[in-house]
Amino acid sequence: MNYNRKRHKVLKSLSESRIKFDSGTGESGWKLGVGFDTLCKSLKCDREKLEVILSELYLNKDIEYTNVDVDEVFSTQQGLVTFASKKYIKENNKLILNWLKNFNQILIPVLSLIIAIVALTIKFNSIQKEIENNLSEKYLIQIDDLQNQIDSLKKNDSQNIKQNEFPKDTVN
Repeated sequence: MNYNRKRHKVLKSLSESRIKFDSGTGESGWKLGVGFDTLCKSLKCDREKLEVILSELYLNKDIEYTNVDVDEVFSTQQGLVTFASKKYIKENNKLILNWLKNFNQILIPVLSLIIAIVALTIKFNSIQKEIENNLSEKYLIQIDDLQNQIDSLKKNDSQNIKQNEFPKDTVN
């Protein structure tokens, strides 16, 4: 949940109320603070989550609680400074950037490993095909040589047989 954004939104509402009260530009009966119900409606959360959101604001003395007429909170001078400097928006952005840095610190090595595995697999397959092609060429050459040797042996054999044959008529 974006607690820091909601804290900024609370400070915005309380700061506007404080500025109107301090300057006297508010309507008659204008109050310094804002009630818990109004804050819950504007933040779209229940009272428990509102207390979690407000806890850091109380801790940093950005807001204070009052129960003069109604239970409400109001912004302090420190709260006005915090709102003007957009402290909680900056903290939220810092959290997002840190999360992205951490995500990238995990993602980049994993992607590098995957790319390296793919590259090595492709290289291995190409080397294996090259070796198979070289071996098959060598085997084909050897087969051709053996075939030539067999053919020459057959020729020699057939020539030897023809030379050793005697004509039938001459032998009587």
